[in-house]
Amino acid sequence: MATYVGLDLGSSMIKAATVPGPGQFPVPLRLANHDAYFPAAVAVPPPGQAVRFGWEAFTNRRLFGGEVATHFRDRLIDPSSGLNLGGRLVDASGLQASMLTGLGQAVYQKSGPDVKGLAVSIPDTWSAPAWSLPQAMDRCGWTPSVFVRESAAVLSFLGEVDCDEMLLLSMGASSLRASLCIADHHHWRIVETKTASTVSGLSVRKRLIEMLAEQVILTTRRDPREDAQADQQLHDSIENVLFLLQREDQATVELNAFDRVVARTFSRGDLTRIFVGFQATLEDIVESLLTNSQLSRAKCPIVAWGELVRLLPIPTWLERFCPYGRRVVPAPLDAVALGCAKLCAAVGDFHPTSFADSFGRVILATGSYEPRWRSSNDDRVVPVWERIPTRLASPLHRVAPQLIFESSDGMSQTIDLAEMPSIRIGRHELAEFRFESHAYPMVSDVHAVLIREGTEFLLKDLNSQNGTFINGERIKVQPLQADDEIQLGQTGPRILFKIPD
Repeated sequence: MATYVGLDLGSSMIKAATVPGPGQFPVPLRLANHDAYFPAAVAVPPPGQAVRFGWEAFTNRRLFGGEVATHFRDRLIDPSSGLNLGGRLVDASGLQASMLTGLGQAVYQKSGPDVKGLAVSIPDTWSAPAWSLPQAMDRCGWTPSVFVRESAAVLSFLGEVDCDEMLLLSMGASSLRASLCIADHHHWRIVETKTASTVSGLSVRKRLIEMLAEQVILTTRRDPREDAQADQQLHDSIENVLFLLQREDQATVELNAFDRVVARTFSRGDLTRIFVGFQATLEDIVESLLTNSQLSRAKCPIVAWGELVRLLPIPTWLERFCPYGRRVVPAPLDAVALGCAKLCAAVGDFHPTSFADSFGRVILATGSYEPRWRSSNDDRVVPVWERIPTRLASPLHRVAPQLIFESSDGMSQTIDLAEMPSIRIGRHELAEFRFESHAYPMVSDVHAVLIREGTEFLLKDLNSQNGTFINGERIKVQPLQADDEIQLGQTGPRILFKIPD
């Protein structure tokens, strides 16, 4: 089946989504076996060797020595910039072409060969005359249908809102970016932006690494940052902690350094206390944007997305800015990818020649960027979606995902998830998805719970006696994709997670 693909090339993570066509509901694309994203990590090999990308490169950085690059998106924008990897100077477009080669293999493997269009996100702040990313795409044979500014992608994902003003907070790995947007003459546009580099995922990582290193020093009397193997374990442990804390209240790490095991438990509460200074910076920026504007902001929603939204209590921190019906809306991690997929499917209906004031353009071969659209016969001139028409931010026809169970004796049950925040699965009489005790003794009273987070559904095992499995693999907590098969215990009932066409 033909699909349109949206890619979010983030600072630390790469997310993807697909949609079958205009007006359809986009869904996350699982890039790895268990995760809906890849780490933005790539090992650039010598000529003739295969590219190592994503989890393989990230989790084996020590084996690849200094050849692995991570968190390089915002450092490598100019085509003339580069990194020293394994003693070789790799130019920006070459490094990104290596990353895109691995990413392309993953996308086409998961989405199938019939990709009709590709939309790629770019930060709102990129405005250089030439970018390395378009050149990288040209080098590896990619021709995207459109580049999409992150704010435009998020606005498209959100759908129709009940106001014409909005505050967007991008809270990813690199920095905090707050943008005040208004709907003006049928377009959403940014009227003011403020940034803070101190509020970032990289800042969180740095502080947690320092804390774990201090504990290792107290235990072993040696600094793990001065030993290559111990330093690698230190960074990998913190990445694992941050991954777990996005879904759990706490995470324990055991670091094997200098023949000693050092264990430490981090919790979301720890992060809140440690990074209380972030709260003050965030509040100052939000207050400045809301009070300096002459427009009325009584119900202007505050929309936040990025990894910090999953780690820190952003809605609680911003409560004082929410009088008179204003709300804080945490968007899912893949909101940009979902919005890109939706806009990609709509490109045919809203071509730059008809909506020239919505687009800029970029020439792949040179990376040359122009903020205004000009038509061209060159098929390697790609539009850049700068501003999103309000009609493209209209709500999609949402088909409710379903849980479907069919027993061997012909009995079945189906439940529409609709807007339900959670579904308990088990034998208990209060479970929304219930199994009879006499027929399914291997199912615990409350075996698992399905939790909605934005457009994402997470299945969490509740310490069941016989375990919870997705597609045959035991899980603790994991996002669900269309047509995943859930099994309660190795011999228990099988439930299909279905998103109807």
